[in-house]
Amino acid sequence: MHHSVPVHNKTVKQLTKLRNKKGAGFQAHRAFQQKKADAQDPADQEGWFRSMHTVFEEIDVTFRFLNPATPQRFLDLGCCPGGFASYILSRYPKTSGVGISLPIEHGGHAFLLEDYLRPRFEIIWGDFTKYQLGPMFMDDPTLEMLPAIVGQPLPLPFSLGSIAPERFDVIIVDGHPLRGLDSNGGKRVGETSQSAEFYTMGDQIFISQLITALQAVLTSFSSLPNFSSTSSSSVNAQGPTVVMKLSKPERLITAQVMYMFDVLSASVGTWKPIHMHATRSTFYLIAMGVGRSLRYQPVFIAGPAPCGRPGSASSPLTSPSPPSQPSPREFPPILAMQAIRHYLDSLRCLWFSLKYGGSSQTPRSEASGSDIGSPVHSHLGSPRRLQPGDLNFIVSEDVIVNEYRPRLEQLSRHVWEVEKASLSGWYKTEGFS
Repeated sequence: MHHSVPVHNKTVKQLTKLRNKKGAGFQAHRAFQQKKADAQDPADQEGWFRSMHTVFEEIDVTFRFLNPATPQRFLDLGCCPGGFASYILSRYPKTSGVGISLPIEHGGHAFLLEDYLRPRFEIIWGDFTKYQLGPMFMDDPTLEMLPAIVGQPLPLPFSLGSIAPERFDVIIVDGHPLRGLDSNGGKRVGETSQSAEFYTMGDQIFISQLITALQAVLTSFSSLPNFSSTSSSSVNAQGPTVVMKLSKPERLITAQVMYMFDVLSASVGTWKPIHMHATRSTFYLIAMGVGRSLRYQPVFIAGPAPCGRPGSASSPLTSPSPPSQPSPREFPPILAMQAIRHYLDSLRCLWFSLKYGGSSQTPRSEASGSDIGSPVHSHLGSPRRLQPGDLNFIVSEDVIVNEYRPRLEQLSRHVWEVEKASLSGWYKTEGFS
């Protein structure tokens, strides 16, 4: 979904012209970058591993959210070949981590983490398009449960046993769809990254990782010994940091996700890595202290619960009038937890719609006609792409354009300037006008 927010920024206008150049040379350069990102050749993967190590070093040097004196735990979504984990574990000897990555036999990257660091890192092989992440348990044999250490975002008709979810200090969201793979992980010779299935799979991975990350944030607070859902003073932790790869800040769904983390976090920044993302539209959002407090006063409104389920429970929504230069404010953490639950409920419903073409109405069991709580049969439709309006439960486009745009431009200026300068330099170096 490429719908963009209109921004009145000279750099963005110039950048758009550079992006729209259709020169064969740049297309070949972009294809080469994509091949390197997805390659399974050992030499290419080793280069990718080293590049990711350097990228996280850039982020760490800029934001310094890891504490070398304190044991910390991180979750790395889309972790292989392991460059991010390599940097964190080698730079911070008291850290340990867990990663989830696509299995090699399904086309994923090899796990290249150095041997001496592996005792402090656990890897879980899994496909983010194949986890149970909907508003209810799906009777779909192609799906599996989200690893228990992250916590479960939905009620289950059975017990997972005594495995307790963990608390994470850093949550990294960096997975992307691999070109040349179908939705079942099978290789397709000659398939390009422009296919509809590629983009549909990318949307599913995007929403699935966002659900997983927010669930990990929620679990990190609820697993604290003194956490109480009714006490605003019981959460004394700073809240985890989320590092999430996004694309094009001016794209509507990107702006809405940035707004969500800006609301939920003590502070938010962006970073455009110079080492390998410079000529691409990707960048990283760094949200620190997620869930610790709210930057804007939430508004409680009565209305339909997520998925259109009838109910009188009010849903917490963020204020439609955020300041353009917000300063962190200490609203009770319980309000942040309620907001995260609201976002999770809505994202789970969106996952169902993207996966099966479901509507905003309550999914029902084909066998019994029952509502939430019963297994639902999976043959309800085909996957679909993200559409404008899908993330309006976070914030509407109107609010982004009329209220949040100055803040969006403040967060995005560095990203746009680096990409513009890098593209201009590339065209000049290669002799393109």
